[in-house]
Parts: sequence; C-alpha cells; structure tokens
Amino acid sequence: MPLFSVIIPTYNRASFLKEAIESVLMQSFRDWELVIVDDGSTDDTRVVCNAFDDDRIKYVFQKNAERSAARNNGIKNANGKFICFLDDDDFYHKDHLDSFNKVIEKNPTNQVFITGLKIDNKIEFNYPNQDCKQVIWKHGASPMLVCIDSILAKKTKFDSSYVPQEDFFWLIRILQNHQIISTEKTTCSLRFHENRSTFSTQLEVLNKQFKNISSMYQYMKMKKFYDFPFISAKSFKVRVANQYWGYIKKYKSIGENETAKVIQKELFDFYDLSLVQKLEVKLKSFFKS
Repeated sequence: MPLFSVIIPTYNRASFLKEAIESVLMQSFRDWELVIVDDGSTDDTRVVCNAFDDDRIKYVFQKNAERSAARNNGIKNANGKFICFLDDDDFYHKDHLDSFNKVIEKNPTNQVFITGLKIDNKIEFNYPNQDCKQVIWKHGASPMLVCIDSILAKKTKFDSSYVPQEDFFWLIRILQNHQIISTEKTTCSLRFHENRSTFSTQLEVLNKQFKNISSMYQYMKMKKFYDFPFISAKSFKVRVANQYWGYIKKYKSIGENETAKVIQKELFDFYDLSLVQKLEVKLKSFFKS
C-alpha cells in the first residue's frame, strides 16, 4: 500500500495533462501511486497517459459524467493510505508530497491536511493553522490543496449536484467534524486560462452553475451550516452575497440584465441581508464591477 494516492480527473486537456503527470513523477517523496480518471475524453488524453512507463500510474476510463464522478471513481480505485488530488491543468511543486508526509508524521492521528498554492505563478496564498477553517470558509480551497485519509475520503463523496462549488461543499462537510492541519507552505500551482470551467460566460453553462449554487446555499441554510463553530451567521451571508454578486456580474456582462435582477431579488428575499449588505450589492450592480 503506497502512502499517497494522487487522483487526476481529466477531460479533453491532453495539452495540459502531460505537465500535471510529470509534476507527480518529479516528487521528492516516492511512495505514491497516480490514478488518472479519464472522463470520456475525445482528444489524445489516452495517448498522453500511455506514453508514461511507470507501474505506479493507473489509467481509468469512464463515460463522461463530469469532474465529481471522476474524483469519486478515482477514490474508489485508490489504494493509498492518504488521498491527494490534482487538476489536469495544474501542477505540484516537487516537495508537495514530502511536505504532507512530514506534517503527517508529526500529527499521526489527524485525517485532513492542507497546503498553500501559487496562483498563475504570481500570487502565493497560504493557509495558517490559526483560524484555518475560517480562512477556508472565506476564501475556499481546491481539493488539489488537500490530503485526506482514504477511509474518510471513501465515506465523503463529491456531490455533482453542486457543480462548480462541489469542491467547497465537500470540504466544508468534512471540516464540520474533523480538524485540518496546514503545512503552512506553498507546494502547488494553479494556472489561470480561458478554458477553466469556472470562467465560462456561456448562458447555458451559467444557468446550470447558478442553479446548482443556489441549491447548495439554500441547503446549507436549511441545515444551519451557519451554526458550525467556524461559520457565523454574518460570514454565511457575506459569502452568499459575494457568490451571488459574481453571477450577477457575469449575467450583466452578456446582456442578461433581467436574469441579474432575478438573482438579486432571490439574494435579498431568501438570505435576510442587512441594509448595509443590500446597499453594497446594489452599488456593485450599478457600477458593474
């Protein structure tokens, strides 16, 4: 049994995938396996994967079912004691797994760990151990930054109902009952490009994404997530308002002003924002920025 199983879900990103795989191969810590889950790609993804001659690499093909299903399939096929994730367009620094190994050795009973990242090779963002959960609630965290005990991972699946926030929903549910410890280092890189799924302004994609996000926050409100020790009622409303504002801005950018108004109304009616919070959203909407 390897210490780490690294899971890469991928779909039609053969041009990026090679660098992601190579970043795993270059790890200074060598006790790992790599599970690549091809989510029904129609490009050269299989060719890229087969070009690597390493017994630690496992290639799994599935019919297209989106990223959450691919990650869940990867977890199902993983044999490691701990599971790490990597997106097909991002990459690890060579000390990524070694940093997790060191913090695991110091905290052998803990099940969840996190590291920092570099964004587009410019901005570094780290998660301090002090108030780590609050920082995650405020800023989010990609699964690429997380190392989780495989037993816990197999019990906590990604929910495709909440794309593109299924990552966030997965981690917040885990943090409800588990401590998270940070390496307090920057050990991986996220790459910005126009094909990242969260950047889309296509109307069909926006409608699906907002429907899912709206459902997620309504579920969180119904289940009183704001009662979690690291989430206050105020911080819950702030996060919801910021997320909704992001979609108001996207809809306005493609001329869907009426849809933007409907989203703003839902935000005001359902989440009981304060007068100040409502004013902030209206000012942002007025200036479109």
